[in-house]
Amino acid sequence: MRSALGLSHWCSLLLLLSLVTAPRGLEVGDLFSQGKPPAVKQDCSRTCESKFCTVPPVLRYGKYCGILYSGCPGEKPCDALDACCMVHDHCVAANNSTISSPSSTHFSSSIYLNRKDRTGGKHVRF
Repeated sequence: MRSALGLSHWCSLLLLLSLVTAPRGLEVGDLFSQGKPPAVKQDCSRTCESKFCTVPPVLRYGKYCGILYSGCPGEKPCDALDACCMVHDHCVAANNSTISSPSSTHFSSSIYLNRKDRTGGKHVRF
C-alpha cells in the first residue's frame, strides 16, 4: 500500500508539471536562458545540431528538424532525416499547411522509410 501511495504522489506531480508547462510547449525559443522570454522566431540554421534531441518542447536536429526551426535557404540537409524535415518545411511554407495536411502525411511516411532503411526493415520504436 505504501508503494502505491508513493506512486500516486509522483503521478500527481507529473500531471501538475505537464499542466503548468503545456501552454508553453510550442514556444521554442531558448527555454534554458536565464530569465529571457522564448524567441517567437528563430534565425535560420547553418549548423548541424543534435542539441535538445531529448527535450520534448524543443527537439532540434540537423538544420531543419524542430518546431519553428529551419535551415537557411540553400543550406544542404545534414542527413536523410534532416532532408525529410527540409522537404516538410518547404511544403508547409508553400501551402500554408496544417498538421493534417498532405505535407505532414508525406513527412510521416518519409521518416518511417528513413527509419526502416537504417534498421534493415526491423521495427524500432522512437
